[in-house]
Amino acid sequence: MSIPLVNKIALNLQLPRRSPVVARFLISRSMSPSFFIVGFQKCGTTTLYDAIMAHPDTMPGWRKENDLLAEGVDRLIDFKLCFPKKQKGKITGDASHLHTWMPYGLERIKAHFPVAKILVIMRNPVERAFSHFNMDQKIGYLPKSMTFEQLVEMEMSLRKNLSPEVTADEMYQQMRFYGNKYGWPLSRGMYYLYFEKLNALGLEYMPIFLEEMNQDFDGTLRAVHVYLGLKSHSIAQKLSNKGKYESGIPAAVEEQLEDFYRIPNQKLSALLNRSLPW
Repeated sequence: MSIPLVNKIALNLQLPRRSPVVARFLISRSMSPSFFIVGFQKCGTTTLYDAIMAHPDTMPGWRKENDLLAEGVDRLIDFKLCFPKKQKGKITGDASHLHTWMPYGLERIKAHFPVAKILVIMRNPVERAFSHFNMDQKIGYLPKSMTFEQLVEMEMSLRKNLSPEVTADEMYQQMRFYGNKYGWPLSRGMYYLYFEKLNALGLEYMPIFLEEMNQDFDGTLRAVHVYLGLKSHSIAQKLSNKGKYESGIPAAVEEQLEDFYRIPNQKLSALLNRSLPW
């Protein structure tokens, strides 16, 4: 069990809200997250989290994707109850893409967990958008009859209302009202906006590219272990939560999106001071 039963009961019954004494006692016995994977949806966050949790000196929380810090109401007490009991020499962490998309997560990480390490994983934004589209259809956010071309046309039309100088938080506030609080497929690939916010907040981070992790899994994991202060530990590569598609990206749409992301990718490359692997 990844979280003490008493913590689960307390969280489910909302005991911390009724009894601050109980809350302080339970939190004092629980680990505090040493790292956050705040990378982007459909970019390998689950694969990276599972790989880190395969290390003998890590322990998972109650759930991998703990979104409580990203919510409008600060639920810090409930968030802290989602982690396992303290054990000497062990660390735990969290992986939620909403910490970047929603305008509260990164601020709360800085305020409440200032020494936690931050990992930001991303991938080719065109492929990410297509994966996001397929996921939204699978879970019912988009109708099965909609094509990727139609989705691209619709979101491009919605984005015409955005200023060219829009920030990550402004984009969230303006785009979330169109029915999908988890973000639209094209907008979630504007990675540079989130790195601008990380830099503005003064947060340190390790950027990771899914393409490089797939090409050199062992090397990427070794670098992650060093960043997290863990001893090197090899594991077999395992892809988690990978979708299967009935068809690929139409060539015309792929060319359109490559043009759409050209300037955002250039800005991202400049912010990270490196070339991109796509």
